[in-house]
Amino acid sequence: MPKPDSNPINLIIAVSFGLFVPPRLIHAVKYGGLNVHPSILPDLRGPAPIHHALLRGDSHTGITIQTLSTEAFDHGIPLLQTPPTNLFPILPDHTPTQLQAELAVEGAKMLVQTLREGLHVPPHQSCQAANDGGYAVASHQPPLQHAPKITPQDRQILWTADNLTSEDIIRRARVLGPLWTHLIVNEKGEERVKRVILEDLTAVTGTPRPPKLKPNPNPGSWKNGTWVPAVDTRKGVGEMTSVGKGSAEDGELTWVQKTPILQTNGGGKGEANLEWETENVRMGYWVGKKRGDEGVTVRVSRQSWLRIGKIKVEGSTAKPAKVVLEAKV
Repeated sequence: MPKPDSNPINLIIAVSFGLFVPPRLIHAVKYGGLNVHPSILPDLRGPAPIHHALLRGDSHTGITIQTLSTEAFDHGIPLLQTPPTNLFPILPDHTPTQLQAELAVEGAKMLVQTLREGLHVPPHQSCQAANDGGYAVASHQPPLQHAPKITPQDRQILWTADNLTSEDIIRRARVLGPLWTHLIVNEKGEERVKRVILEDLTAVTGTPRPPKLKPNPNPGSWKNGTWVPAVDTRKGVGEMTSVGKGSAEDGELTWVQKTPILQTNGGGKGEANLEWETENVRMGYWVGKKRGDEGVTVRVSRQSWLRIGKIKVEGSTAKPAKVVLEAKV
């Protein structure tokens, strides 16, 4: 253990460190260690609490000053927490960098308070066990969740995810950066699966361009005494059919969703292989109505629409989405 200016180190303080501090170091100093963690523990334990709070759509968060555990990440004794009545608001347009900068100020104040009040001196008392300090976990907090490290895989759009909305996709792009997926594109006359980055994403309210409809001449039939309507759920036209070519869409695209599957060979350590489950997701798209607008709109869910301004195909520059989807060569 180093001795700055010949003085022994008596306390270790970790802030956004991201690595496990070895027990031998914690035991080697007089007062052990403290950690400034940007969440109301035990919720969002892990290295990326700010990102996961934003991804989850939380409206508030806070700070926990805890001891450094010698056994596991973020399992120390909480010494001081942001009171439930004074949680930090999360704005709809907050980015991780902005929220981290604002929480850092509060975290520094609480760290100083912890030291001045001697809360770091053993025996440690959990602030969550005290009933007079107001530092219990907020009652409105969502179910406890882990906050694992953010990986490139987190930026993939999973089109088949339950309850996916355009707002979810836009929030993920704001928190994680450019999102990617795979798309079947026409390249030199052949269809190829290419990794693409989607840019200029916005939510669209309502149907992008309602089709001109006329009554369906064959709306359904009677079966076993029950009327069964002939519903085209893919185009969403119900008992009506569109005039002209029979489709309200300007075109159709195919996303290729790749989900990682961890395979093991005999269960031995270090014998895991990463394989991929591939699923094609076909959907229609609509081109913008305004002159010069070459973005496209896709339906993410029954009531949620996403406008894609540009698509960057691997090995190329970003181009208007319509140009990429309708490329012939």
